[in-house]
Amino acid sequence: MTHYDREPVFKTHPITRDYEINWKKNLGSGVSGPVRLCIHRETGKKYALKILLDRPKARKEVSLHWRCSSSRYVVRAIDVFANEVILPGDSVAKKRILLVMELMEGGELFEYITKRRNFTEREASQILNQVVQAVRDCHHLNIAHRDIKPENLLLEKCDVRAGENPTSLKVKLADFGFAKIDNGDLTTPQFTPYYVAPQVLEAQKRQKEIRSGVRSPGSPYYYDRSCDMWSLGVILYIMLCGYPPFYSEIPSQSLSQRMKSRIMSGSFEFPDKEWNNISDNAKDLVRKLLCVDATKRITIDEAIRHPWLSSGSFPTADLPSPGIMLDKEALDQAKAFHSEFLQGMRREEEGFFLKPIGKSQNKLLSNRKKTLAQNNTEATDGASAVSPATTTREGLDSLRELKDLCAMPPPLPPSTSGESYADSSLIEGVKKALMYNEGHERLQSAIQAESWNGTEFVAMVNRQRLALSLQAVIDSFPTVLVSESSTS
Repeated sequence: MTHYDREPVFKTHPITRDYEINWKKNLGSGVSGPVRLCIHRETGKKYALKILLDRPKARKEVSLHWRCSSSRYVVRAIDVFANEVILPGDSVAKKRILLVMELMEGGELFEYITKRRNFTEREASQILNQVVQAVRDCHHLNIAHRDIKPENLLLEKCDVRAGENPTSLKVKLADFGFAKIDNGDLTTPQFTPYYVAPQVLEAQKRQKEIRSGVRSPGSPYYYDRSCDMWSLGVILYIMLCGYPPFYSEIPSQSLSQRMKSRIMSGSFEFPDKEWNNISDNAKDLVRKLLCVDATKRITIDEAIRHPWLSSGSFPTADLPSPGIMLDKEALDQAKAFHSEFLQGMRREEEGFFLKPIGKSQNKLLSNRKKTLAQNNTEATDGASAVSPATTTREGLDSLRELKDLCAMPPPLPPSTSGESYADSSLIEGVKKALMYNEGHERLQSAIQAESWNGTEFVAMVNRQRLALSLQAVIDSFPTVLVSESSTS
């Protein structure tokens, strides 16, 4: 028995006794908390530190991640602390869970693919094989990950341009914020739109119908870990051709009704332009992963034995995916061509950015990066530093805009409890506020209290209550910034 077979020990002595924390070094944000760089004082080794509010859900996430760390294909959990910590931007100490993890310095999977000059089916198979192994190890522990997407597939340090052998590439699964024990009774519709399985959308639909009174509570709708297999199918599809099998045709919606319909019916094709030189075995695996009927969808053990992952025989032609992912115009053209196979509809939106953020020409992202860079330069290297989320004028303005949206009339009359359905404007307002106030836990808590799942509201929203919560967040901003923003 290894220590990963037991529940993690939550150490209570100060984490700063064992690790030096670099509060300025932002390594990203998981679904449940920000990630910073830390260094083990005794060995000098670098690690990633995930910071969570100490709640039962956070402890459950850490427990599941800890158990899955026995897999060589999962980002390893190293240490866990339960401390009262004053983070940058906090006025008082808060109880937090601090998860020390293996540091993955190679970046995200799709960013790696865009840098490959010659990306073949053989390499795609080697990559997916590792991801499948990670999912297998989770599923064998009866754990459904529920958020398998490229951002959660991280690489060990590698130098693509230096000609490093692709066979030595190591990919690992990260972020267990949505993970849950699967006893065949999963009901919560938590997902990322491009990778969501039909059963999860059905769970979301039924929950909405019950809350709105369209459907009586009755027996809940259950799904299981097969949702992870669907996500693997979407990732494989994109790796092979460069664009997703399902996407929204409406710029303001990340998950349109038509996109939902396509997912629910499994409507996708293999257009000749990109798929003509891709093997039949690869297409067969995609079909078996993107099977709408979960009872007929390929299982993780069946996937491991599939010829495309086990035969070692692949076409030698380069795949089109790196060029399409990197080139926005090529991506749009490919999507438009793909749509001809479905409903003859040309796509003209900005969505699904597979281009590395560093190459993005998006003005909003550019402004955000500039602001973060300025604040990181000014911040001190200690817990008393003020976080970017609480010092940007754009962040404050986005909160005020969102508060104003809460005062707008809802699309349908509110219920007697003051709740109403969220429209696309409110959803986009939330996304903008979260972007400009990254890591602001008080804001995240206020929005999550209205059943925000990271993509949309899964239940009706009490706009008045949300507006009051937003005002409390605004009031927490520095007085000087509030004054400057109000006069600008």
